[in-house]
Amino acid sequence: MARVKVVKKARKDQGKCGRCGEEIKAGMPYRHWSFRYGGTRKRCMKAECFPKMSDLTNNEKLATFYAAVESLESARGGDKDDLASAID
Repeated sequence: MARVKVVKKARKDQGKCGRCGEEIKAGMPYRHWSFRYGGTRKRCMKAECFPKMSDLTNNEKLATFYAAVESLESARGGDKDDLASAID
């Protein structure tokens, strides 16, 4: 699993956020992580753009498993119908 690094102040423009598409300009904080093969991913500092476990792996099988766990965790606070649909 990749380690997320936080940059408090970007020296130059970093492009767009990988999730929301907001432009990361020079002077703005951002998060980034990289894989051995596959390049660097960048995200802005919004709470909804924080990387999930499925984002931090390059393995498709693990990403699918982590996404299933994340969907169950998000449905845990809802009613029985939400939980049943998440299990399916």
